[in-house]
Amino acid sequence: MKKIVLAPDSFKGTLTSADICHIVEKGVREQYPQADIRSILTSDGGEGVVDAFVKNVGGKIMRSSTTNATGERIKAAWGWLDAKTAIVESAAAVGLPQTDMNVAVADRTSYGVGEMILAAIRGGARHVLVGLGGSSTNDGGAGAAAALGIRFYNSQDKQYVPTGRTLADLKRIDRSGVNDLVDQTEITLITDVFHTMCGPAGATAVFGPQKGAGSEELIWLDRNLEHLANCIARDLDQEVVDLPGGGAAGGMGAGLAGCFNCQIKLGIEALLEVVKFDTLIKDADLIITGEGRLDAQSLQGKVIYGVTKAAKRRNVPVIALVGDIAADLMPFYEAGLTAAFSIQQRPLTSENIKLCAGTDLYVTVVNLMRWLKTCQ
Repeated sequence: MKKIVLAPDSFKGTLTSADICHIVEKGVREQYPQADIRSILTSDGGEGVVDAFVKNVGGKIMRSSTTNATGERIKAAWGWLDAKTAIVESAAAVGLPQTDMNVAVADRTSYGVGEMILAAIRGGARHVLVGLGGSSTNDGGAGAAAALGIRFYNSQDKQYVPTGRTLADLKRIDRSGVNDLVDQTEITLITDVFHTMCGPAGATAVFGPQKGAGSEELIWLDRNLEHLANCIARDLDQEVVDLPGGGAAGGMGAGLAGCFNCQIKLGIEALLEVVKFDTLIKDADLIITGEGRLDAQSLQGKVIYGVTKAAKRRNVPVIALVGDIAADLMPFYEAGLTAAFSIQQRPLTSENIKLCAGTDLYVTVVNLMRWLKTCQ
């Protein structure tokens, strides 16, 4: 083995992507001390996306004053990837940890996300990546759009910043307040979900309960997002109601795409593009990826999906090291995965799994490398 590329997702709550890369490299060098090992810290577009992108390219973390989901002023991190490219994540401003859960989801705003995008643009960015994972809002991105200059008018024709609740009163949308600099900036929305804005598989139905929405609230919140989509179609001539990924961040994907003609991209694909993964792996002998649990969702825009897809194009073998295998592996093989291995050495309680994960991962890597060496 001359060159091995490591691109694992985190084992949520147990090992970070950086932890896994360090442990795997140590295990590989037991058998291949001279190997060229390249590590990519990954993210699928959810929480932590800024940190992953910035660390991979040697960028710079910034902190700006912004508004959280309940209207309080906070400091939130975003990053520079190069002189003209910035990245922000919705979770930094309006994530669940920053949100007072006593405030109903219907009354929360994504305004702070727009403020962060605007801070990057004013700082010189001409391409802004926006990670949509982990938000606590369900306003269709109306708040963020308002911060960027979109004007929303209610039934009394008064300008206002809609929330999930007050979207029902939305009468019209006007783009005349958008600064030319915003329109001259490419905004790319990155996510790890394919959910649309509305309906049974939409933003509210799928993610509303974890944000605190009750059963009756879910019905009219979904209806309000559909109303927003209809207003965008009528006033801005953009059809977003069935846009894949539009349901990310409480419909923010669809809302911002409709207001600013943004492209929606899978987070892992955006990351692999930024780090030039296709070029990096073209002469690799092996790729090692992984995540905490390999299941049907893993092929729905997650890290393993993106890595195996890229590996298949280059015909490079790829192995997944995972905490648990809870899926039929045939679809993964067809997608490009060579093999998957659980790192669990014995039955463990949830608490002991976390304590033993690092050691178990190391033992698995050493065993795998020993076996691979005998096959050469």
